Amino acid sequence: MKTITLWQPWASLLALGYKTVETRSWPTNHRGPLAIHAAGRPCDPHIFYQYPFQRVFLLPEVGIAHPSELPLGAVLAIVDLADVKPSKELAPPGGLPRVGWLQLAFGDFTPGRFAWMLKDRRPLEVPIGARGKQGLWDWDPPPGFELPDVQAAPGPSPHSPKPKGMWLYNLEAMQGEQGVEAAMRRYLREQGYDVAGEYRD
Repeated sequence: MKTITLWQPWASLLALGYKTVETRSWPTNHRGPLAIHAAGRPCDPHIFYQYPFQRVFLLPEVGIAHPSELPLGAVLAIVDLADVKPSKELAPPGGLPRVGWLQLAFGDFTPGRFAWMLKDRRPLEVPIGARGKQGLWDWDPPPGFELPDVQAAPGPSPHSPKPKGMWLYNLEAMQGEQGVEAAMRRYLREQGYDVAGEYRD
């Protein structure tokens, strides 16, 4: 099975379903099942404790309080690679993004990169140890391995992270005659932010 190795915390974010777009510096012709493998390198605590990474991991339905709790050197999930697009199609420079704010926070949409569109997440109940490699590589599942069921995307939670200071989220439908700036301010107010973009608890 084609497999890609990612550092933590991004591997777990994919397995948990909060990251659905993987950005790479290179495209691939592969489509279909793709195993998500967490590298053996420990997660950088400075990244784990950044917003919104920590806020996601502290959700009651996730419950990961420390970077040492993230699995390493193991296959965590199977997804389907549906498409690969130039990053500028999803986050055009100077334009409105076509992906949600979490995808922007968890990816690198710098022009010249590529967005791997993932769907049909199948997290493994128990991670399977494996040695990672660079690029796409072939993983041989252990005897008796059965493909897990597809899990729905994480639903809204009263504790879900708010896009603190990140207004780039589904503004396209709000442009209309008032323009982008007015739409941005309206969106922020609806989400509980002041006009500067700071969330009000």
